[in-house]
Amino acid sequence: MKHPWKAKLLTALLCNLFLAGTVLYFAPMEVYVGNLSSFVMPFEHVWWIMLAATLLAALLLTAVEMLLPRKVSLLLNALTAGLGLGCYVQSMFLNGGMVTLTGEEMNITPGQITVNLVIWGAILLAVLAATIVLLLKKKEQLAHNVLRYVSAALTGIQALALVTLIFTSDLSGGQLETFLTGNGQFELSKGENVVVFILDTSDVSIVNDTLAQYPELHSELSGFTYFPNATSAYSRTFPSLTYMLTGERFYFNEDPALYVDRAFTNGTLLRDMHAAGTDVRIYTEDIGMIGNAASDIIANSTAYAYNQLENLSLPGLVQGMGTISLYKLAPYALKEEYEYDPFDIGAESMTLEETYFSNLDCDFYYELADQTLTATDNYKKAFRFYHLWGNHPGYCWDANLDFVYDYTPQRTDAMCGSLRMVAEYVQQMKALGIYDQSTIVITADHGYSGGGDSLDLPQAAAPLMMVKPAGAADAPLAISNAPVCHEDLPATYLQGLGIDAAAYGRTLLDIPEGEARQRTYCYTALFSDEDGEIALREYLVNGDAQELASYQPTGNWWDVEFSMANVSEKSFEEWLNAQ
Repeated sequence: MKHPWKAKLLTALLCNLFLAGTVLYFAPMEVYVGNLSSFVMPFEHVWWIMLAATLLAALLLTAVEMLLPRKVSLLLNALTAGLGLGCYVQSMFLNGGMVTLTGEEMNITPGQITVNLVIWGAILLAVLAATIVLLLKKKEQLAHNVLRYVSAALTGIQALALVTLIFTSDLSGGQLETFLTGNGQFELSKGENVVVFILDTSDVSIVNDTLAQYPELHSELSGFTYFPNATSAYSRTFPSLTYMLTGERFYFNEDPALYVDRAFTNGTLLRDMHAAGTDVRIYTEDIGMIGNAASDIIANSTAYAYNQLENLSLPGLVQGMGTISLYKLAPYALKEEYEYDPFDIGAESMTLEETYFSNLDCDFYYELADQTLTATDNYKKAFRFYHLWGNHPGYCWDANLDFVYDYTPQRTDAMCGSLRMVAEYVQQMKALGIYDQSTIVITADHGYSGGGDSLDLPQAAAPLMMVKPAGAADAPLAISNAPVCHEDLPATYLQGLGIDAAAYGRTLLDIPEGEARQRTYCYTALFSDEDGEIALREYLVNGDAQELASYQPTGNWWDVEFSMANVSEKSFEEWLNAQ
């Protein structure tokens, strides 16, 4: 070679830029830009900070390799390019068995994990072996050229894809200008209160088993009526949470962030509460499902200058984006180490003064025991909406709400703990003398439908639904098989606050047992076909919501794009016609 150090520098730079760009920039930025409303970090700073981190990493790796002997450096370049190629292949072709980030176990078999590792090993071995063979045959320049061209070409392809995504995405409508704090979470009114506990993914099947295993809960939940024949509007937290506060439906036919703002702008529920003098507070970590539109009437909503550079934690941002990337790029055997929640990524990346609300039931219980409820006469009515972890996979407490470090508790134990958390809240309300005039709802954003291995609804998914109306007798837990649903919640809320609810339909307690009522349920699969398709399918529920036979598909379906999954209508139609 004429100028060996120049050849060495160019190859090292391109290979390192390929690996650093894939891991630190292209993979995390694709997820971030494609799901902008789920993150609180500002795009206007994230793009250049992560680009700078990528270039710095590539330059540092190159500087180290320039100090090494020429052939050793070339072998390291081959390893770097092989790792980059493995990440690229994993992202583009091998992630088909993954589900969305719901906290559930990945739908991956041990055989798939083994095959995945074999593919990774084959890629690394092939790149290294080819480089060694070329060195032995004294074709070092050819080895340099191959590594350069592969690295440059794949870097260019990824750059073009990301630029296209950025220019075709709405970067202005997804970022939040407000966030929800934990302020006032244990303060109620001395007058009328409506308290709503959303225990995520708490399914009637688990609740039934829990009540049988822990019969003392019947007395701990005295005054409540339990409705096991209940349906939710949706099968996932989004858009269920937004629907439960607005009554506005969503069919994934518009940008999710625009839907959220439209729902809270057009939905009159919270505004009717506010107009009647109600102090409205909503507590959830999923702030993207609340948006900006109702910030003027949510008392624990606060504005923040998210786009100011000083509000970013640079180490936290790089670490968080790296976690996103490695979950996407790592082989199956390592992915569980990098599971994440967009909220956690945002919390690590931002340095905001106000505290967030923790949605873990055990944390809520400990804080409740430490701070205790208070009642004020600063407002006559209070609405409290707590979105907690509930029975969502990833729960980490036992029946006594003790935090569990080293094993996953039984679902019934975790469910018992969640209900005992509510029972403690109820006892503190009684001690304050505000229990009798308060309405308490215990429900779930959805039941447990699972993911399945097709676009079909795999099982019935009836959500937990209990209510204690104002003035209820302090009798043991009652059971009603009335066909209730999320549609009945707004009227229940308003009636509990003494507000005219005629325009919102019937309350939970207005629905009689035995009524032949048809309810609508929309199921979103966790399964995607080979074209990356996920579908929202509409069902009509006639009969017992605990029985799968009661769920009949209407034939209506809508495409859903999660984590940049490309949707093929043709593929879905072929699948539908084959059923």
